[in-house]
Amino acid sequence: GLIVSLIDVFFFGAFFYGLNSLINAYSELGVFESYCKGNDCSEQRRMFSYVYVTGVVCQLVFSPLVGIAIDQVGLRFSRLIAASLFTTGSLMFAFANRRTSYLLFPAVFFVAVGSLGGLVCNCYISIWFPKCCGLLLAVQSGAYDSGAAVSFIVVQILPWLSLQTSFILIGALGAVCGILMAVFFLTQHGNQMVPPQEAQEDAPDKKQSGKEEEPALKQVDLEMVRIIEERYPSLKSCLLSWPYALIMLYSSAGNLRFSYYNSGLSRQVNESFSNDQELVNELLETFSAAALCAFLVSPLNWLIIDLSRRYYKQKLSRELEDIPEIPSDEEIYWTNMRALLPTLMILPTLTLLITITQLIPGHRWLFYFQFVADISFHTMLARVTSTNVILGFPAEHFSTLMGLALMGGSPGENGSTNTKPDESTLRKVPIGHLCHIIPSTLAANSRWDLNAMTEMASSAMENGQTSVLLNPATEYCFHTI
Repeated sequence: GLIVSLIDVFFFGAFFYGLNSLINAYSELGVFESYCKGNDCSEQRRMFSYVYVTGVVCQLVFSPLVGIAIDQVGLRFSRLIAASLFTTGSLMFAFANRRTSYLLFPAVFFVAVGSLGGLVCNCYISIWFPKCCGLLLAVQSGAYDSGAAVSFIVVQILPWLSLQTSFILIGALGAVCGILMAVFFLTQHGNQMVPPQEAQEDAPDKKQSGKEEEPALKQVDLEMVRIIEERYPSLKSCLLSWPYALIMLYSSAGNLRFSYYNSGLSRQVNESFSNDQELVNELLETFSAAALCAFLVSPLNWLIIDLSRRYYKQKLSRELEDIPEIPSDEEIYWTNMRALLPTLMILPTLTLLITITQLIPGHRWLFYFQFVADISFHTMLARVTSTNVILGFPAEHFSTLMGLALMGGSPGENGSTNTKPDESTLRKVPIGHLCHIIPSTLAANSRWDLNAMTEMASSAMENGQTSVLLNPATEYCFHTI
């Protein structure tokens, strides 16, 4: 089931992320040919950017519906719907030509929504492997982001297999994989995915560990479950909370940043190497191939988050054992959320580096760096957003909260296609600063000492612990904005 899931997510997932590499192939078929004025085909390239942005916006806007469908309609039925949408979109990609250019718009809609639904459904497979669930989720997420490489593969086999045949095969095989997943590997509802024997096998394994800190770590988990349930008794309380507002803020900024780069890449490369069309096509194809690095980045990102979570978990376990100075529920909650700080610091750093290199045109190797950094940014953003929702909110609302968080960046997507490359790069600067707000907030909370925590802070200083405490980030964050 896991192998089929990974094949499904990679080969029959987000291949539209690699649309830039397909521009030359579709241009030869006469798609959007009417927008060319002599040798000036900038408007034609802009239409392809519109197609890409349409896919991203639809994916973000419909992500809450995907989550609600899985939670309410059922896992198996949702997977079948996702497979049918993906197959329909792939067939539309196959039959797009000079006379049916605008078929690409509904095509990218169906592929975007269908592939997202397939990914979320397939992620439930990882529940069967609780000991490495986090790693498997990371690998599946990386496989999905690497799906852009499928477009690169399609372009490379064009001498032997036409564009139409390739996408017909992708659609047909995608339907087969989707049906296999729904019928043989997924249950009707997500809560049925955990085998009954897993609970029996789990206890002996934990007893064999023999670690003295295990009971304390269990206590941290129990405390977090209790705090989250009391803090968020309903979906409405989650949506109206400050922590979720922060998630929406950086998720929106991050998705906006990623789409700005991708939708403007074709124009940027053409302006940098306008006299070498062969190099332009090579760079656009290389961008799709670079998506394969998501396979490596995603597990690495999981490792960073996992190590950070263990550190803060052990920290909380020591504090909970200190009876006279047990931290408040608010402190425990925000200390637990600080586990994401390392990744949240990496994201704005990548944004800054990409923006700086875009201001230096004409260097081929800088584009290679941008490709890897951009794919890494998107992979890490998706992972940190999902982990943030998992850590900070009730599990039963995960799909809905995750979908709404992804939807946040959609209102500004259309603007990414209406700016010149220089203006687009300047727009990315303030967007990148938004990505700095969250890690800056969490870092600031480790230094702030409010009256309610004065005694505990003094004790921590005496014990040589300089950053034990946390406070809610909201006042500082919105004051900064």
